[in-house]
Amino acid sequence: MLRPRSNWGIFLVSAFLVATLPAACGSEVEGGGNGGAGGGSGGGGAGGAPQFGACTGPGQCTLAPNTCCACGEPTLADVEPVHADLADDYVSSMCPAELPPCPPCAPLPNPDLFAYCEAGGCAAADVTQHGFSECTTAADCRLRLGMGCCEPCAGDGAGLVAIAASATSAVYELLCPPDTGCPACAPVYPTEWKADCVAGHCAVVPAMP
Repeated sequence: MLRPRSNWGIFLVSAFLVATLPAACGSEVEGGGNGGAGGGSGGGGAGGAPQFGACTGPGQCTLAPNTCCACGEPTLADVEPVHADLADDYVSSMCPAELPPCPPCAPLPNPDLFAYCEAGGCAAADVTQHGFSECTTAADCRLRLGMGCCEPCAGDGAGLVAIAASATSAVYELLCPPDTGCPACAPVYPTEWKADCVAGHCAVVPAMP
């Protein structure tokens, strides 16, 4: 049983809202970026779309849809890691306003996906395949509310991810700008879900009554 998904306000929401521009479905950037494919192995890959993916440090990167019409929940193949300040420009560059409008559909965030700066380029990764979630037993794992810099104080099951407890500091260091102050509250997780170790990676699973 998988956790539910919804339009929960986490790291990817702002990037995916730009996909609502009037544009044609299925259009992609010519000479497209390598963020989706590069991150598929779980470690991510540096270098988003060349003119949009340059970065110099943590907290500068976000994910944008790499098609004009983004429907449903994305995978790494559906996103491009770009500098957060250039996400709107990236979408506009591949989705001219004169193209036909998209059909009605709902883009949904995938809380497992995240962007980070590596070797001067924005990269994308899926935490379920990343070293941040590697585990041996359930005791190695913990819940987290999304893969943004700071966790909110509370959230629903749609935004939950699972990471290795030992990776907590590393996640902060990779995703947060220097000297970022996160809320002092302890995040409250939905009681119907827990973190478990499944096939070597932490995963969100139903909590048994």
